[in-house]
Amino acid sequence: MSPSSPVSLPLQLIADYAFFNAARSLNTPLPSKCERFRFGKAIAIVDPARPGNPMCNRVLGYCGDTISHLTEILSLFEEHGQQPQFDISSDDLYPEVVASLIENDISAAEAITYLNLAPADVEPGAPIAGVQVESWEEDRADDFLELLKTSGVTCDAETWKERRQFYCTETFRTFIATCDGQACAWATLYVDENQGLLANAFTLPDFRNRGCHSALLRARILDARGLELERIFTDVVAGSQSHQNCRRAGFDNQTVVTLWKQGG
Repeated sequence: MSPSSPVSLPLQLIADYAFFNAARSLNTPLPSKCERFRFGKAIAIVDPARPGNPMCNRVLGYCGDTISHLTEILSLFEEHGQQPQFDISSDDLYPEVVASLIENDISAAEAITYLNLAPADVEPGAPIAGVQVESWEEDRADDFLELLKTSGVTCDAETWKERRQFYCTETFRTFIATCDGQACAWATLYVDENQGLLANAFTLPDFRNRGCHSALLRARILDARGLELERIFTDVVAGSQSHQNCRRAGFDNQTVVTLWKQGG
């Protein structure tokens, strides 16, 4: 990302993905009650059916222009019995923004780095030796659930019956990496109009450090190119192996987002 052509953090994409995640959640049989509210430039997402889940109870785009709405925002979450997480870009982290949060017992908990890439501008490179990647479609959704269970995910039959429709679809595209004939890693590409969000990358412990994450990145970039997506985004822990892999794959650092939590 060059200074002459900055890319804005895709708040609408992130909000849409939060709604999607709330709907597909395997942690509870309760249907999502996710709602979004606009407060100037900020988007507040509230889901009382997902208590304690910061991905479904958060504020995106809080900045200097929305400080005047803070009391309304906090009241909204209080009415729904939730505590919000504020996702704040380093571009918006001015002293007055920090002060407004601290005054309301909201403090920084952790930070993540967002990266972006224009698929048409990047050559994904050669396949990773020893790692095969394939896309699983709707007919493999049950197999994907069984694979998720190997990482500790639990889901009862009735909940899966309701949520299966969200997995391995054209919108929530699922990629599986195989080593030594065993499915051992996975990742997803969420598609929203002409943009995409890469997420859910996980490699089983016994197969780490073999290039699965990089292979899954390559596969999703190729898929995004084929779909002619204008840009894809992802978030990682700064300095992590995932961050390094994304940079090698052609992603540009975009911004650091600090996650602020009430009572933290």
